[in-house]
Amino acid sequence: MDPLRISLVGLSRWESVFVQTTVDLASGIDLAPWRLVNDPKSADVLLVDADRGVQGTSSGNRDLDDGPIVVSFSGEANAPGRGLTRPVSYGDLVAVLKQIEYELGEPTAKQRAIAEPAPEPQAVAPTDAPTDVPTKPTSDSTSALQAPLGRSDESLADKTRQARRFVEATRLIGLLKQVVEKGDPVEIAHDDYPSFLVLPKYSAYSTRAETLAIPGLFRCSALEFKLRPIPDDVADEAIASDRCRPLSRLLYGASLFGSEGRLLLNVGLEDRLRLNNWPDFDAVPYLPEHKTIAKFMLVHTETLGEIAAATDVRIDTIIDFCNACEATGLLERRSANGIMHTPTTLIDRMRGFFGT
Repeated sequence: MDPLRISLVGLSRWESVFVQTTVDLASGIDLAPWRLVNDPKSADVLLVDADRGVQGTSSGNRDLDDGPIVVSFSGEANAPGRGLTRPVSYGDLVAVLKQIEYELGEPTAKQRAIAEPAPEPQAVAPTDAPTDVPTKPTSDSTSALQAPLGRSDESLADKTRQARRFVEATRLIGLLKQVVEKGDPVEIAHDDYPSFLVLPKYSAYSTRAETLAIPGLFRCSALEFKLRPIPDDVADEAIASDRCRPLSRLLYGASLFGSEGRLLLNVGLEDRLRLNNWPDFDAVPYLPEHKTIAKFMLVHTETLGEIAAATDVRIDTIIDFCNACEATGLLERRSANGIMHTPTTLIDRMRGFFGT
């Protein structure tokens, strides 16, 4: 069947990326096929920003000739019509689109068999942040990693399902990379976690609470964070304090905890991987298995499956470690066609890198 069509009116760039990512991941897996279109008149569904005064009407059922169904994004819990309250999660959006599929007479095979919407997948933008936020850093850097981040019975092939991919833009790691690329100092805040300053000029971050001891912070949706520019004099004062840490530490932790055993979106199972440097395990959380992986990858260039076979380490643990090393320029990746992907220009420009 032809894909159902969504058009966006007035949504921010971040929310537009979130919607596009959700549609790409869920189409054909948790939803019928959907696609984004630029022309609102040709859409089956309009996603609009109610807080910016972009209004529309929405009713229960309708025929395709009656015009698009309007779904509003709003900061108000009681948004008029068919509304989603910010921050909107993957599960929120998928649930609304599932219901609209029923109304349009286009249910998926899964929906015909199961009357209730499927539970939210683990892979993308969860908003059920844990409530056990520590008030002070933990003395054991490995404690936050003790619980398995993926099911032990998941095979490597199963992790290549599109919905199990790690989309950096949906998590804090993607937001951090954009802040570093832009270069302006900012404060990043979340309603449930301590705020921190990111100082790209100094390749550093400043925080009163050790963020690397709070893994739940890195598993939140990027849409849940608020960014506030800070003046240069505040940044200069922060860098002179004893609360500053190398920004590479934060990027490493954000990718390590945010991955949850998922492969990066644009990588392949046959990619051959190696480390170009030893991670600073004194500065970042780690499991004993991470050192086993690192020793092997400093000498050998192998696929994920070969690394797992040689080290006897779980696949999800290897994936998280490799994602963290890639985020900080420690990983070299050779794709199946022989092209070598070296550390990015962004990371190469950073000072305060591991080992310096």
